[in-house]
Amino acid sequence: TNWVFTGNTPTWGLSTLQAHSPTNSLSESPSGNYAANKLIYATMANGIDLTGYLSAQISFWATFKIEAGFDYMYLDASADNFTTYTTLAVYDGGEDLPLPPFSQYTYSLSGFCGSSNVKVRFRFDSDSGYETDGMYIDDIEISGSNVDNAPPMIVHTPRAFYEGRLLNDTLLADIIDVSGISTATLVYTADNGAPQTVTGVNTTGNQYRFVIPAQTPGA
Repeated sequence: TNWVFTGNTPTWGLSTLQAHSPTNSLSESPSGNYAANKLIYATMANGIDLTGYLSAQISFWATFKIEAGFDYMYLDASADNFTTYTTLAVYDGGEDLPLPPFSQYTYSLSGFCGSSNVKVRFRFDSDSGYETDGMYIDDIEISGSNVDNAPPMIVHTPRAFYEGRLLNDTLLADIIDVSGISTATLVYTADNGAPQTVTGVNTTGNQYRFVIPAQTPGA
């Protein structure tokens, strides 16, 4: 009852097909394969007050089969009822394999410490092609600590895998930590070469800019 289901004909519900702890789990398609052309949300009805914490995290158990590169489950977090939000994780793949055992997933919410109404949601997006089993989610827990023992939260939206850059490549990321950030360094490799580093420039607020120099065409 702490979840609100929205989107284009939401199909979220409790499934008895899979569970980490008895006897059910949350799924976007609780009785079988998911449907095509879905954009549906399972959003926490009540937020979490993190004003008194220096670090926090969300953990849950899940298993999934989602068409790689075309259908996705996203984990989002927000402090303003999703007027703005941060995507913590993206899930897809495994569609050609048996459904694997449940695995535990843990993500930092420390970038939201100090906020009084932190919510998470699962956002599912499918196209009009291949459909498969989807995702089963169980035993969700949000915990906080009064010790700053969490790494910074890094918010970065990568471009699509098929998009490259011929000249210098500028990347932006928000790096958020309750104790502040002194320096930020990006590490990259090209063609399995030795790791290279780029020092980030703090442009405004929590945003850092990294410029990867132009590579040999085709790298």
